[in-house]
Formats: sequence, C-alpha cells, structure tokens
Amino acid sequence: MRSYGQFCPIAKAAELFCERWTVLILRNLVVGATRFSQLRRGLPLASPTVISRRLKQLEAEGVIERRRSGSGRRWTYHLTSAGAEFAPILEGLGVWGQRWARREFAKHEIDLGLLLWGLELSVNPDAFGPRRCVVKLTFTDQPKRSTFGA
Repeated sequence: MRSYGQFCPIAKAAELFCERWTVLILRNLVVGATRFSQLRRGLPLASPTVISRRLKQLEAEGVIERRRSGSGRRWTYHLTSAGAEFAPILEGLGVWGQRWARREFAKHEIDLGLLLWGLELSVNPDAFGPRRCVVKLTFTDQPKRSTFGA
C-alpha cells in the first residue's frame, strides 16, 4: 500500500480506502454481498487477483473479517465495527455522486448485469408475497434483441 508519508488522519484513511476498487468492495459488503463470487459480480472489471489482494488488505487493517461459510468449505466476508463505520461515508459519497456527478453515461458504463446484481441484493423478496413469482423488467431505452440470438 502506498503511503502519503503524513501523520494526518485523512491521509492515513485515504491510504487504505482510496486504493482502486476498495471503496466498491466496501459498497458491495454494505449492501449485503458476503461471498467472493458476489463481490466479483459487483466488480466486473476488477480482476479476481486484485479483489483478493484488497480483501486481504482490508482484513489486515481490521475493516473486514473472513469467516467460514455454513458448509465450512468456503469463506465469507463481513464488515467489522470499523468497516461498518464506513457505511455512512459511502452513503454520503453516493448522495454527492447523484447530486453533482451528473453527466451522460458512456456506453461502457451502462451495465445491465450490474443493475440486476444490485437488484438481487437490495430487493426484499417478501414484498412479492408468499408465492413464487417472476418479475419482468423491460428496458425501453436499450436496443431490441432478437429472441433467436441474431
């Protein structure tokens, strides 16, 4: 991890939290992702190696903890109390971004897979009632695709 070489608490926090992908890993943990595969789906452009490296850094700093899954065969990732204190900062970044980072999205920024991943983590399935249901989403501003894959 690079250092600013300063004792300023903002500089010390930035050394950890301003590494590329770190804030988005924390965002994913705050919204409920716990498994490595879930974290990867929320970071489609980050390599597994980089995600793994960032997770190890966050664990070493006491921001997250790694636990055995219920089956004991895999690991899950969870915010510690120090990591949970970062949640309001993430929320503030999101509010600021909605208010001030308004511009047209570039084509490569529109990722429907990422949108669906976000919905999976944030939608309360109980809101649809006790029976199984299918939700159809229609994106009217996207190019039409043939049902035959052409």
